[in-house]
Amino acid sequence: MEMPAHQIPGKRTIIPYYMAAAISLVAISILTLLSIGDFRGHFFQPHLLAITHLTVLGWGTMIIMGASNQLIPVISDKKLYSNNLPVISFVLFTLGTCLLVHAFWVFELGTMIFTGATLIITALIVHVINIILTMRKSASNIAVDYIVTAHLWLIVTASIGITLLLNFRFNLLPENHLRYLCVI
Repeated sequence: MEMPAHQIPGKRTIIPYYMAAAISLVAISILTLLSIGDFRGHFFQPHLLAITHLTVLGWGTMIIMGASNQLIPVISDKKLYSNNLPVISFVLFTLGTCLLVHAFWVFELGTMIFTGATLIITALIVHVINIILTMRKSASNIAVDYIVTAHLWLIVTASIGITLLLNFRFNLLPENHLRYLCVI
């Protein structure tokens, strides 16, 4: 059975995510080559933090978000709630990731890193709202439940990341932030 043409998501809701992921993969490779010496030391170094966050956000999460925008209409048998929200989410997420990765690279834990983190969490919230609004009237099945749960966990994970960042800067939690990373 073919999907009705009006339910197929627009290219601008999918392709930019995959292109950004590909560009991120190239950037990860280049940054890794520039940081080979850092891999011999402790894992908590600015360049390694930048590469890790670029990998998780710029590559992995971009693919997840693009794939979600592509697959949700198929699974829910509904068109995306909005074709504009993925574009807004993409712009916010890309800017946030660039700011966050640059701030880690130069290890400047001020306005730039918090702006990046805020843009990232905002983009994820916009993305998840679009997914939930798309799936809210679809037939309830295990796939729908898993997808919604996974997207909510994406928000939880980003929130934990921001909490650890705030703790690193303002010492809010009773233990060292690295202890919480080991527990997670």
